[in-house]
Amino acid sequence: MKISEIIIDENIYPRKNFDPETVSRYCEALSADATLPPLVVMPDGRLLDGRHRYEAYKQAGVEEAEVITENPDDPDARAVELNLRHDCLLTEEGLHQFANKNSKAEIKKEIEVVEPKGELLKKLLDILRIKCLTMLNR
Repeated sequence: MKISEIIIDENIYPRKNFDPETVSRYCEALSADATLPPLVVMPDGRLLDGRHRYEAYKQAGVEEAEVITENPDDPDARAVELNLRHDCLLTEEGLHQFANKNSKAEIKKEIEVVEPKGELLKKLLDILRIKCLTMLNR
């Protein structure tokens, strides 16, 4: 997909900022002919996962990138889920934004049905569940 066709929709993307150091590392990898994981987009081009890779592609002048297209029922929840699968966890601000856009009942339902694979992800999800429930009860 052409990088110019990818849309950053602040209404669904869980992270408002990106880390310039991460983008720089991705740029270095691209200059060494590395292949980055595909971006995840919706059919209309809205980005669900891969903001740092997207920014690196733009900075490196890459015109096209491999994408995986998904059409989730709940783009907000899917974007959060995808972002929790790698090392750049959402900030508390990102979790607050997600919580503010969804009802308490919806969030409680979402965080109870996620089935993580691997012990580290299970521990991280437990922490996330506690944070979300704490924020919901404020």
